[in-house]
Amino acid sequence: MLRRYSAAVDLFRRVCVCFLPQLDCSDMNEVDAALRLFLELSWEEGEPLSLAGDAICGVQHSLGRRHVFPGAWRQYGAWARHELPSRTPPLHPLVLLGVAGSFLAAGRLDGAVTVLLAFHCLLRTGEALSACQNHMTWSRPGSRGVLALPLTKSGQRSGTPECVTVVDPLVAALLFLHLQMLPAGAAIWTGTAQEFRDEFRRHLGAVHVNGNFFLPYCLRRGGATNHFVEFHHLQSTQLRGRWNSFRACQLYVVSGQRELAEADLSPATKAACVAYAQKLREFLVPRVRALFGARAAEAFLASLPPP
Repeated sequence: MLRRYSAAVDLFRRVCVCFLPQLDCSDMNEVDAALRLFLELSWEEGEPLSLAGDAICGVQHSLGRRHVFPGAWRQYGAWARHELPSRTPPLHPLVLLGVAGSFLAAGRLDGAVTVLLAFHCLLRTGEALSACQNHMTWSRPGSRGVLALPLTKSGQRSGTPECVTVVDPLVAALLFLHLQMLPAGAAIWTGTAQEFRDEFRRHLGAVHVNGNFFLPYCLRRGGATNHFVEFHHLQSTQLRGRWNSFRACQLYVVSGQRELAEADLSPATKAACVAYAQKLREFLVPRVRALFGARAAEAFLASLPPP
């Protein structure tokens, strides 16, 4: 910690030499103004927020005083309110279908269900991996239901159980089929958390996407951005994603929209995703027909996105 303070204070001194050579270090108001200038320059140069905090704390530490720079701390707070933490990018909806299809082609129906469910229901990684067969209640088997989330971060904070609806035809049908094969109370993902991360990275590679840039949390980020793009109602996205703060959800979705808009899928990625998405259709349609009849299969097929 002291090493970080020392490095930040040294950089602050060099800025002062360049811009404020007559700075009176015994005048706390002048030092406060100098720190505000340092924060402004650091912001413009794209420096991390941590550098600003280290500079203020380091100067206070060197002076042996605390809470003496109110202006600098206010500016630091303003920076923090607008700082977007470094996050994994949101997953593109087409890449989601490709990854799910790749899981399915490898014989991992549990993986295909887990990634689709996490994206559709805006689940945190831990929530997706702890979801179990007995957490799902169907109002219309295979097409609509409610997933209970007994171990959520926000639910533990508030002391109230949470749940999320499953209404997407593809997700609901695949989830219903998978649950029929599981014993009561079994986890939807049958492996470990580390196995899921490794498999997720591998199936991203199957559609020519660098898995080192996408952690499983990209499913929640992509799902939240996709939900807002589809419904254009931020409060609905906040409710579905179970964010306590509207502002946090807004920053989350706005940054996700920008990142998705800037994403440029290669022709190889698009082709692989379309091919794997087709495997999902080929797997589901005959099974929906066998379970619910020809009319239900036709309605299901009509509800799916075009290949």
